[in-house]
Amino acid sequence: MKERGFSMVEVIVSIAIASIVVLGFTYMNFQNIRISQHNILNLQANLYAMEAMEIAKALEIPNADPSISNWDEMSECGKCHPYIHDLDEDVSVWKFKEGYEDINNEDDEKVFTRWMEIINVEDAPGLFDSKKITVFVEWSDGLGEHKIKVETYVFKINQIQ
Repeated sequence: MKERGFSMVEVIVSIAIASIVVLGFTYMNFQNIRISQHNILNLQANLYAMEAMEIAKALEIPNADPSISNWDEMSECGKCHPYIHDLDEDVSVWKFKEGYEDINNEDDEKVFTRWMEIINVEDAPGLFDSKKITVFVEWSDGLGEHKIKVETYVFKINQIQ
C-alpha cells in the first residue's frame, strides 16, 4: 500500500526555502527603514543649513539702525553659528557667535552640528561689499558620517558719494 503525504525530507526542504525567503524580505525591510531614517535626517540637515543661510542673507539688508544688522561683524568670526541676541524685551536680533552649534532632538541628544564660514570677497572698490557664506551641517547615523554644504554670495551696494 502506498502512503500519501510528504516525506520528512520534503518538509525540511520546504521549510528551509520558506525561511530563506522570509529572511530576505525581513532584511529588505530593515534596509528600507535605515534608508528612510537617513533620508529624514538628510532633509532635516538641509533645512537647518537653509535656515542659517537665510539668517545670514537677511543681515545683508542695509538698515538705518545698526543694532538690527551686523553686516560688518559677519566676517569677524572664522567658524560661527547664528544665535538670537536679545537687546530688550521687545526686540530679538540675530547675531553671530564663534564656534559650532549642536542641534539636539527632543530627548536632548546631539543629532546635528552646524556652523558657517563667512569670508570677505574681493570686489569692485567702492561699489560692492561682498561676502561668501558657507553653511555646514554634520551628522552620523547607521549608514556612516555625513556632511552637507550650502554656499552663497551676498553683497551690499555701497552708496557712491
